[in-house]
Amino acid sequence: MADTTTSTPEKVVRSTPSATSRPGDSQVVVQAVSAVDLFNGLDATTSELVRVRVTGIRSTGPCWAHDELAFARNTLDGKQVRLLDDGRGARDPEGRLLVKVQLLAGQDYAETAVAAGAAVPDTGSDTRLTEAEAEARQHRRGVWASTCVPSTPSASGSSQPSSPPPSSAGEKTTETSRTTARPTTPVEVPPQPTVSTAPEPQPPDDIQRGVDMGAPCSPEGVRGLTAQGQEVTCQRKGEDLRWMKA
Repeated sequence: MADTTTSTPEKVVRSTPSATSRPGDSQVVVQAVSAVDLFNGLDATTSELVRVRVTGIRSTGPCWAHDELAFARNTLDGKQVRLLDDGRGARDPEGRLLVKVQLLAGQDYAETAVAAGAAVPDTGSDTRLTEAEAEARQHRRGVWASTCVPSTPSASGSSQPSSPPPSSAGEKTTETSRTTARPTTPVEVPPQPTVSTAPEPQPPDDIQRGVDMGAPCSPEGVRGLTAQGQEVTCQRKGEDLRWMKA
């Protein structure tokens, strides 16, 4: 926000007229001022609405916007001014005329605003405006007497007409995107350990299976395996051979 202890920029009118009127110049009566470099007016001859952007200057920035607008309205609102025609008929992206504005007494409005500290020179402005800015700084007028810091210019905020893009008729530009494939490093997978399952030991082929404990057997000494998995041996018991524990 602006320094509230600082009053509205004093109105400074430069004593030296900045330009000579041309046949194509027009007189307008300012109807509405929306910014330090923007206003609408009515053509004094045709009564047509004219939307204007003043060339050579730009806003000091949001911090001082209220005070610079008050200066612009005090200087322009309801006044008759001259739009200086350079023969180009340049317009900004919003369709506003890009022109120099001369006050009724012949002073350049842009130079007057800069000298009052209510605007700053736009990019590429002539030396008269930079000298006016130096004077405002020296005498601490307007924004230069406050704690505000003027913002830097932006390409979109400049009041200078933009150069038209070069014609591309008959020209064709091909842009080739090259993608370099990087070699893929193979991922080594460690060998998986081999798990071997040892087969369960099988009893020798001479073992008789499914025998019953105490049942008769033959021949003596042969081994057997009961249905419950118990190992037995054909042993002599008295005169008989019976399956008995090994």
